Amino acid sequence: QEGIENVRVFSKNGLVMYSSQVREIGTALTKQDSACTVCHGTSVPLDTLSLSQRARFEKGTGQKHVLSIITPIPNEPSCSTAPCHAHSPKERKLGLLEVSTSLVRIDQEIRRNIINTVLFDLALFLFITAFIIGYILFFVNRPIKRLLQGTLEIGSKGPRTYIPLRTEDEIGSLARAFNEMSDRIDAYTQDLEKIAEERTDDFRKSEEKYRLIFQESQNGILLTNPSGRLLDINLAGIKLLGLHSGKGAPEAGNVSSLFINQSDWASVRDQISLSGSVRDFETQLQVREASTIEALISGNIIKDSHSQIIGYVLQIKDITEQKEAERALVKGKKTIEGILEGSPMATFVVDRSHRVIHWNKACELLTGKKTGELIGTNNQWQAFYAEPRPILADGILEEDYPLLKRLYGDKGLKESSIIPGAYQAEDFFPSLGQGGREIFFLAAPIRDPEGHIQAAITTIQDVTEQRRAERVIRRNIQEIERAYEELKATQEQLIQSARLASLGKLAATIAHEINNPIAGVLNYIKLLIKIFSKGPVGPERLEELRGFLAIMEKETARCGEIVKNLLSFSRPSVVRKEPAPMNDIIEQALSILTHKIEISGVTLIRQLGPDLPPVTCDFKQIQQALMNIIVNGVEAMTRGGALTIASRFLPKEKMVEVEIRDSGVGIPREDLDNLFEPFFSTKAEGKGVGLGLSVSYG
Repeated sequence: QEGIENVRVFSKNGLVMYSSQVREIGTALTKQDSACTVCHGTSVPLDTLSLSQRARFEKGTGQKHVLSIITPIPNEPSCSTAPCHAHSPKERKLGLLEVSTSLVRIDQEIRRNIINTVLFDLALFLFITAFIIGYILFFVNRPIKRLLQGTLEIGSKGPRTYIPLRTEDEIGSLARAFNEMSDRIDAYTQDLEKIAEERTDDFRKSEEKYRLIFQESQNGILLTNPSGRLLDINLAGIKLLGLHSGKGAPEAGNVSSLFINQSDWASVRDQISLSGSVRDFETQLQVREASTIEALISGNIIKDSHSQIIGYVLQIKDITEQKEAERALVKGKKTIEGILEGSPMATFVVDRSHRVIHWNKACELLTGKKTGELIGTNNQWQAFYAEPRPILADGILEEDYPLLKRLYGDKGLKESSIIPGAYQAEDFFPSLGQGGREIFFLAAPIRDPEGHIQAAITTIQDVTEQRRAERVIRRNIQEIERAYEELKATQEQLIQSARLASLGKLAATIAHEINNPIAGVLNYIKLLIKIFSKGPVGPERLEELRGFLAIMEKETARCGEIVKNLLSFSRPSVVRKEPAPMNDIIEQALSILTHKIEISGVTLIRQLGPDLPPVTCDFKQIQQALMNIIVNGVEAMTRGGALTIASRFLPKEKMVEVEIRDSGVGIPREDLDNLFEPFFSTKAEGKGVGLGLSVSYG
């Protein structure tokens, strides 16, 4: 109809159901829009409105003034009861009717009326006298022109001219009314422009916000029509589906082609259509050139102003890695269960609620309790005790270490040195097997990634035979220790016998060693007696006599040292290990054997290493071992030869090595195995008892 700018019908939810401007159909208004703030501008929406409240001035297209009037559409009884309507009689309002009327004709009428009035007045004034015409020209025409100018300025954006008030007559009243109307229209226009700018800015920001959310979402978001044809898609969806453009319709076609199982798409579509949405529908999609992903589909319905389905918004979340991780977790769980089940070590697991969740075959064989009897129960005590009581795993679950100490303190309870938080104990169970079983327990906590205990795993081991063997071994060790003490006493007797035998064999040598210095001393004594028998000795011979006495002192000391070494060598002693210089032990042994070596025609070669570290040993035993080996070597060289004794430090082994080598006839191969046997000797009868090398070896 002419003069009607626009007619719009809104639903009570703000959805444009009808509009003269087709592009507005299906759009939705918020409570902040100018058409809605009339009722919803207060905390409680207004139920009835006056005409002035329902009318508002706006600027239309082409800067034309528009008068918009909204009229609530009541839910008449004839509507709520009609078969074509589905509204409840309790709903008082069904929507709004907004009619926007152009004020152009009114503006034009005002102008025409003013012009006609002016022309009429002018004709009247011309009819009257020139004076009246002049008066009118001065007092009426000029204000009227200003009113006309002001009227024209109302529709412009330039600065307005106020009509001066020079008279108090009708023209002055008209000018005053005009000025007031102009002020109100200008203020209202400014308010409308400000509101329009704010609404436009809010709409732009809102659109940018939701577009940003749409594009930056980590999940794929698709917009489709009711048949499933792709209308729009965000960046995540492009990447997920392997597309190359933001508009997916030309490339992806219908989203139903993405579903490997077409019945899944039908289910998604049906759920959205019936309930308005679908949440976390799990399916498989074919994307990226025949690649397959597992996805969660969520979606909502999109309806137009007539509540007709015009499309769907779908959200696709790729859960391929999550599902693979879940499958790997299940596989790992089954693998662990298989390992535990097939383990020869009896193992069971108790969860946080103290229920048995695993009881392997080895546990069945050891305790006689079947898996089916205990799984899902907290009766694990039945496998070990006659009455209900906590076991080691229960204390681990509760981290109740005083309880563990009270129950297993006398059962060898101790914390594991390998597994943190694990404890072990051992107990005897008379009800297990024939005659009872000694069982070793090791219980360890199973923690989640945050460190909280979720279960406890216990391994049990039958150590009955092991403990019996240990008791037998302890008895055997005691018997061995007794035998060792007896053998040690026998060895000491052999060592002492070997010493005495060595002394017997060296008797002539020792007698010669002592006889020579004593004979020298005796000769010097006789010489001194002879000198003193001739009279007093003069000062000139004192130096000579001091030399005689010094030789006598030296030879006497030599005899004393030989006797001292012999007494020390022959005296029984307790083994005493202490640091001793190896070269000193060698030299002391050689000091006793020097004469025997010389009279046997054997050349002694010393190759003793310097700066040898002390050796922790029994001085006398090492000395005897060296003497036995040296004597054995000297006696093997019946026609003389060379005896080499060397000492050296071995840094790598951190040991001192003593090597004794002779040039004798050697040892027959068949005698090598018996070489260190006690009383074994290859010498002629009466030449040796066969203890020297045996004692040295031991």
